[in-house]
Amino acid sequence: MGKNKSGFKAFTMVEIMVSILIITVLMAVAIPGYFKHVEKAQGSKALENLNLIRSAEILYAATFSVYTNDLVFLQTYSTFTTNSGDWVYTVNSPTTTTFTATATRISPNAYNGRIITIDENAVVTVDGVINGIWAQ
Repeated sequence: MGKNKSGFKAFTMVEIMVSILIITVLMAVAIPGYFKHVEKAQGSKALENLNLIRSAEILYAATFSVYTNDLVFLQTYSTFTTNSGDWVYTVNSPTTTTFTATATRISPNAYNGRIITIDENAVVTVDGVINGIWAQ
């Protein structure tokens, strides 16, 4: 801190510029990490919903001896959402012995189109990788 012409102490322009540069570098490092953690939380929410759908499918199959793709009817067996605004959920090609529930990311960001699936044996895939992790 130096003195200006009127004798008051003040920050110099260089000190202010260095402070702004430090804040900018910290933000450039922190913001992408923040968004990655937010997206992992969204992925966890989708996986929780898929597990609820799987539980409902198992209860449905115990009653009717076949799996279904009717998510609205499955909601009578378990409480889950079919479209959270971030994910769309579907059940693909159910048979008497198998099904695959899918969560597809619909958010308009870099993660749009990401897919998480779960089957009747609780095998989870993330973007086609069995037991995959939610990575960039």
